[in-house]
Amino acid sequence: MCKSSGQALLGLGVTLVVLGSISVILGIAAAAAFNWDSLSRISAPIWAGGFVILTGSMGIMAGRNFGRQDGRPNGYIPAFMALSIVGIFVTIAQQSINGVGGSLMGWCFIDSVADAVNNWHRDETASSWCQAAASMHWACIAFGFIEMVMCFASSIFGCVVGGCNCGAPQPQTQGVVFMQAPPNPNMVVTTGVPPGAYAYPQAGYMVQQPGGAPPAYLPPPAQQSAPYPGEQKTQIV
Repeated sequence: MCKSSGQALLGLGVTLVVLGSISVILGIAAAAAFNWDSLSRISAPIWAGGFVILTGSMGIMAGRNFGRQDGRPNGYIPAFMALSIVGIFVTIAQQSINGVGGSLMGWCFIDSVADAVNNWHRDETASSWCQAAASMHWACIAFGFIEMVMCFASSIFGCVVGGCNCGAPQPQTQGVVFMQAPPNPNMVVTTGVPPGAYAYPQAGYMVQQPGGAPPAYLPPPAQQSAPYPGEQKTQIV
């Protein structure tokens, strides 16, 4: 169970690092190729992808060090879970920015708008650049959505695994052991005492009960109460 949990943390971390790296590459390419687009220059995929890479790196550390502290969860798991929760909102912000850019540039796929863009820039390839920018925004949205889902799954899994104590030393079951001590030298056997009973002078005697029950205490003869009517009671001398 714990071994598979560590491997799952490692797999989530590697996946997030790969997705974040792809987002960073797309962000750099968009900022370099479409520098005339203000939304591309914001480079939302770059800083969002960088944060996802940081989150994935923490997941890798959590998976590699899982169970090394006597089987207890290591400190990387809470950090991984916290970064995953923040990563959800970071990727949502990135998708929002690229969503605005994709919506604005998406009009370039309409022929009339494409012709107007070409006439405005006096370049027949202007609409093609506009369509390419829109496609880049949509690609960034797709990877941002996958990153958001992975961050959500990582936060849940980190919360579940955070309570795992596989391999930790378990407390041993405690019990009470009754041992019969040898007779005390101060004890004296008196006449008429039942078998297995030892009496203290002027203090009564202890009777060992059958079946392992706790010993019973009987007062000395001088302190024994008178028998009830109809009860037979033997006086021990």
